[in-house]
Amino acid sequence: MRRFVSRRRNTGEEESVFVSMTDMTISFLIIIMILLAFFASRFTKEDLVPATQLDELQENLKTTKEELNQANQQINKLINDKVQLRDQLQDLQIMVEALQETITILSKNASISPSELQNLQNQLKKTITELGEERRKQEINTEKIQESNESIKQAKTVISLLNVTISELQEKISRYQSEIIALQNKNKDLEKQLVSLKQPDQLEEYLLKITKSRHNVLIQLRNAIRQEFPNLQVEINSESDALQFRGEGLFDSNVRELTNAKRQIVVRISQILDQILPCYSLGPNKNFNMTCNPNFALIEAVQIEGHTDSEGEKEYNIKLSSDRAVSTYLAMIKNTPSLLEHKNLDNEPILSVAGYGEERPVADNSKPKERSKNRRIDLRFIMVSPNTSVDIESIRLKLLEDLNREIKP
Repeated sequence: MRRFVSRRRNTGEEESVFVSMTDMTISFLIIIMILLAFFASRFTKEDLVPATQLDELQENLKTTKEELNQANQQINKLINDKVQLRDQLQDLQIMVEALQETITILSKNASISPSELQNLQNQLKKTITELGEERRKQEINTEKIQESNESIKQAKTVISLLNVTISELQEKISRYQSEIIALQNKNKDLEKQLVSLKQPDQLEEYLLKITKSRHNVLIQLRNAIRQEFPNLQVEINSESDALQFRGEGLFDSNVRELTNAKRQIVVRISQILDQILPCYSLGPNKNFNMTCNPNFALIEAVQIEGHTDSEGEKEYNIKLSSDRAVSTYLAMIKNTPSLLEHKNLDNEPILSVAGYGEERPVADNSKPKERSKNRRIDLRFIMVSPNTSVDIESIRLKLLEDLNREIKP
């Protein structure tokens, strides 16, 4: 009978185990539902995945695995309890059979009293009742094990899905990290380019300066001519590289040679030009200084260009424009022969001649009022344009060479 008492005490402990197992299973399922709802609301295809979110997911997975491990331990305990209950059921079954056999034997034995026989029968009924309770507990225990197994199965499915999700997120993060590294490298390259762009390019800066210097020379020359010959049509062209003497400014219509009056204008232009060129050229008359030429600009050529309108034959117009340019050139060097002593980097005279006929109009030849603008002489200034910073330094050295040389008379 002590064995029966011990078994009744274990029944209370088993019921406590069932209650804690039920609470744990419900809590476990609630956690899974919360996790699923959280993942469903937070993870979309369009969203980027912060590393903190992945850490949180991994932490939740760790907690879920711990809960699953605890559930497995409870299952193992329930299985052990089931084995013990089964042994107890077998023992009770044996005792019932033994009692039944004892009662049958004693009922045939006349020496046993009715009260003793009744006690045995009562004890048999009690044992049978306990056997029934143990069987119900066994059934309940079996149902709990099945429910726990199903919960564990579901939990394993969730864990498997979470592992897949984590793997996908890790792959996504890895891809984003690669893209971020690529973008960071690209950003560094762009920053280097930006720094490089912010730093002034020596060659580009020099070209801008010599363009400005040429424009200043043209303004200086134009203003000097206008001051002495206010009625002469002289303008700086749109490219700021030439002075234009328009219309019949220097030549009468269809005339190749300068008249005496116009020749005096050309003579004075040559004298003004001869005063400006020494600061921007090489040769024996070079007179460079930082005041007149702070940008170290050097003239390649001053080209006397003849132009006509479109009236007449092209060949005739080319000959007419060339003759006018030559006539201007001869008048200039006859009066101011020192113009030929202004040299470029190749030690060639700066002054040159060209005739373009009607090929380079500056106005519409179909309109008589505009056509006269194309009948002109251009004094074009062509600057030395270096290709490298080494060339710039070479120009500077040439201009600084013999800085104190006196101009020949």
